[in-house]
Amino acid sequence: MLESSEDLHTPVVIASNEELQSTNEELHSVNEELYTVNAEYQRRVDELAQANDDMDNLLASTRVGVIFLDTDLCIRRFTPEISRLFHLMSQSYLDTASAR
Repeated sequence: MLESSEDLHTPVVIASNEELQSTNEELHSVNEELYTVNAEYQRRVDELAQANDDMDNLLASTRVGVIFLDTDLCIRRFTPEISRLFHLMSQSYLDTASAR
């Protein structure tokens, strides 16, 4: 007895469907992991932004003159007190920062 072509393709279709379902489950798992990692990075970014805001507020309210330099000795930030002593302006800092 000869099998119809439809009967011959059924196992192939079932195998392909199972492979696609398995791949879909793997992608779903990877997507969940990426979502978790992204949420963690977003939390860290928020914490760093808050810490940076706190640092800016502290530096703006202190009467201590401080200049923060990077490893190339370029100005990263400074307090208002030091800007009065050395006549630094925000633009000086921005020019230095954008040149890097």
